[in-house]
Amino acid sequence: MDKKWYGKWIECPWCGENTAPEFRREFVLEHVPGHAVLEISGLGFYTAQLNGKRVTEALLQPAFTNYTRRVCYNRYPVSGLLQEGTNVLEVTVGNGWFHEPGADSFDFEHAVWKMRPMLLCQLLADQEGSTGQEMFAEQEALSGQHVPEEQQVLAEQQVLAASGTDWQCRGSRWKFNSLRLGVSYDAACPEEPYDKAVIAKGPGGCLEEQSIPPIMVEETLQPKSEIRGGSELEKSEIQGGYDWENSKIQVEDNSGKGERWCVYDFGKSIAGDAKITFRGERGRKIKIRYGERLDREGRIDQQFIKRHPEIPRIQMDAYIPAGTGTEVFESDFTYKGFRYVEVIGDCQVEKVTARSFHTQVKKRGALVCSDERVNQIMDLVQSSTLSNLHHTITDCPHREKNGWLGDAHMSCGQSVMQFEMEKVYEHYLNSIADSQWPSGQLPCIAPTSVYGYNFQSGPTWDGALFRIPWTMYVYTGDKVWLERWYPQMKRYMEYLPWIRDHRGVCESGLGDFLPMEGVPVCPDGLMLTGHLGEIQEIMSRISGILGEGGDAERFKVQAEETRDILRREYGKNPERNLSYLASALHFDLADTEEKAKTWAADLALLLKEHDFRIGTGIFSSLYILEELTRYGYFEEALEAALQPECPGWVYMANQGNGTLWERWEGGKGSLNHHMRSGIAEWFYRTLAGICLDWRKPGFQHLILKPCFTEKIAWVKVWLNSPRGRIEICREGSQYRVRLPEGVQASVYMKGEWLEMKGGTLG
Repeated sequence: MDKKWYGKWIECPWCGENTAPEFRREFVLEHVPGHAVLEISGLGFYTAQLNGKRVTEALLQPAFTNYTRRVCYNRYPVSGLLQEGTNVLEVTVGNGWFHEPGADSFDFEHAVWKMRPMLLCQLLADQEGSTGQEMFAEQEALSGQHVPEEQQVLAEQQVLAASGTDWQCRGSRWKFNSLRLGVSYDAACPEEPYDKAVIAKGPGGCLEEQSIPPIMVEETLQPKSEIRGGSELEKSEIQGGYDWENSKIQVEDNSGKGERWCVYDFGKSIAGDAKITFRGERGRKIKIRYGERLDREGRIDQQFIKRHPEIPRIQMDAYIPAGTGTEVFESDFTYKGFRYVEVIGDCQVEKVTARSFHTQVKKRGALVCSDERVNQIMDLVQSSTLSNLHHTITDCPHREKNGWLGDAHMSCGQSVMQFEMEKVYEHYLNSIADSQWPSGQLPCIAPTSVYGYNFQSGPTWDGALFRIPWTMYVYTGDKVWLERWYPQMKRYMEYLPWIRDHRGVCESGLGDFLPMEGVPVCPDGLMLTGHLGEIQEIMSRISGILGEGGDAERFKVQAEETRDILRREYGKNPERNLSYLASALHFDLADTEEKAKTWAADLALLLKEHDFRIGTGIFSSLYILEELTRYGYFEEALEAALQPECPGWVYMANQGNGTLWERWEGGKGSLNHHMRSGIAEWFYRTLAGICLDWRKPGFQHLILKPCFTEKIAWVKVWLNSPRGRIEICREGSQYRVRLPEGVQASVYMKGEWLEMKGGTLG
């Protein structure tokens, strides 16, 4: 049954183009109800206060979606904020993803859903002391909507306030706000008068209660060091009421040459913002810039996060003080990716702290060992994963904030082992499904409006629609992960023939993405067609599990045909480079076992010739580790995984930024990307030996095949599986496992397989 909404979408049409509107509603209570709930959606993001107190500590609500397909709303218990007599509900709504003002390569400023910020909400309370007839009369009076008699028997709550034309609205002091560009707040300008809110058309998507956890502050950091510089700022002519709408701050970075400045180093890359406590003279603008690099003068260098294309302003907030004493500034309606914060302007800064926040996911498992290099890499993986969770699974928290499908599925295996990701992936898969075209074609980012269908999309990225549900099914054992998106999967399978040439090869999309400059990789056709074949194989398994026998057989035949094509086109004489050899092994291009062993031996030799430096693209860099391990060269794979020089994961760790990089060498890329995080899953499989059995999903059965090495004295893992806590400890040649009841495992030790059941210690 559809949920009943007594409120309507409202907007403030006279509000400045990028000024956040403020909505207000007063109501009177004779007594405080025992239970009251606020149901609210403010697009793009909202902050809500009831009687001057925040309704929630959650940030950047509601979750980002394709607003033409679905719109999230939130529910908050608010009885403790109500009072007898007059109550005031105030909501400020920022642009978020709904009304992006900044031009860039991703076209969100042209999104089909782009409209003025708008609000829908209703405050409901348990009915106490009123007859049904009185209750529905109150509802109709407040909402302006008739409640049909057939629906009246279903209602059990009283409407205290519902968004409509009886609300007031005005432009707030948030004079400019953009998710990527930053915000501008004028504390000195006079408050605008209120006027009546206007009914809005609404975003078009179906309303549903938000299921993905909220964004919450996880950690507060103090600066590790400070760098100061600049001269005394001349008195600004900017006073309260300055025209932010037409000011240059919207189109200029203006790093503040000649002004007083101070850069605060928080020691590692995070996603969030800074809380600044200061004293400033009324009308003297203060700017706050965020970044992950410094230039030679010790100031923030933003040149590499201004790409796609070069934009004049990014991650910069501005504040005009009221000049009334100590003031505190936090930037609502945006978040940044940063290590450094630069405060520019003539003010007395009393305190600067950084808030690290992301979608709230609980820790599910961890791996630690005697080799600190492994632990460092695991820390990088965790930090990069969490700082790229903001409703969607983003690529980086500064430059783009986009939900790239390739990045998402590349980190899925390790993410589900370490964090409770079920609601995150459910939300993300809905975004992918909502973005799919009727032909079956997918974009390379989700959510999206008009960008991403005709360049980066292709099997290497599109595979997220299949790989994420499959991973979640194997982990949880719940078929709903396969059933729910099966129609979208089938639609994509009908699309695949359109992107193959006369040979059956696919070259549409990205191949072995972002190798180190000068490092050769396999042909795009090999990587893309290989992924296409894996999608067919996964789809055959999914169809069989769901009882779709005809589909299962059809997709199995297609996968076999694709492998034959790969062997014919790419398997006869593989080029002697790391990417090609590893991909040839991964996609099973060898027509005999002896040939595969020869390729693996050559791969190990070639890696040694390269001083165990990989440097290939995001896919084959993992294939190298996996295939060497499969063919008995684990020690060589471990040597490459723990390579301390560039290119290498340990090299990234040793630079002290605390996150994985987009590019092996850092270079012009982001310093906070998680697409190279699959090495953590490889550590779980090799050092701890954990391999999930897809034939008996949901931890009914585990395959435990640890790789023993004298280079790592001990390894410890804990994991809260769907069936209970699992603990594994390897010390020297000893391997101890504790399994919960209901879990069986096949353990490979000293050349033979041993069977064990939950509740025992082996």
